[in-house]
Amino acid sequence: MISPCANPNIDLGPYAGVEILCIFFAMALWGATCVQTFLYFFNNRGCGATTVLVMWIWVMDTIHQCLLMAGSYKGNVSGEIYLTNNVRVEFVIQMLFTSLVSIPIQVFFIYRIWRFAKRPWIIPVLAVPVILFEFAEGIMIVVFNVHAKSGSELTEPIEKALFISNFVVGSCIDIVVSATLSAMLYGVYLKGSAEFPRTVTLLHRLILFSIFTGMWTALVAIAAMVMEYLAKQQL
Repeated sequence: MISPCANPNIDLGPYAGVEILCIFFAMALWGATCVQTFLYFFNNRGCGATTVLVMWIWVMDTIHQCLLMAGSYKGNVSGEIYLTNNVRVEFVIQMLFTSLVSIPIQVFFIYRIWRFAKRPWIIPVLAVPVILFEFAEGIMIVVFNVHAKSGSELTEPIEKALFISNFVVGSCIDIVVSATLSAMLYGVYLKGSAEFPRTVTLLHRLILFSIFTGMWTALVAIAAMVMEYLAKQQL
């Protein structure tokens, strides 16, 4: 039921409208993940570490999408969507599954960089603590905020620091991985392949893929971080 204090005449565009549009966008990305997963299993019949990784990412991403849709459905059906300061637990828990999707992908690319760079010890020494910190943050965000009833509780100093640091760490990892892969492809492989046009074209595509893979996710994380930083002024 709609709370008596809710005002059904308020403009929900900046709240429910944006929420629904973002969920539609997330559904489109999940659909792309489903297509990529299908194509992977269609072309790969084995059962190795990469297969387990692909399946894990798809399952975690599916749960993540279900939480987003459940939170939106709950808000619309119960009338909580009129309470613009209300917090739905599904939207808090999905933060953990965001980490469970992004961290394995980051680990995979870091591992590839480590292999391409001939296994230098400095890469795992720097990467492992950061990855563990990012994973611990995802758990702490859920623990600290799962019982929150209003948006103002999410902007308390500890909770706000957790949200912002999670976005900062994730975006930094994506940027560093993207930049490192691009630099390695250009410096190690592209310079020595000038005599093979097809190889150069393929390497150019890989560099662009590396840039777009990391930079888009980093830009989304930065945008989310800025909105979280400004949230305290709006609540």
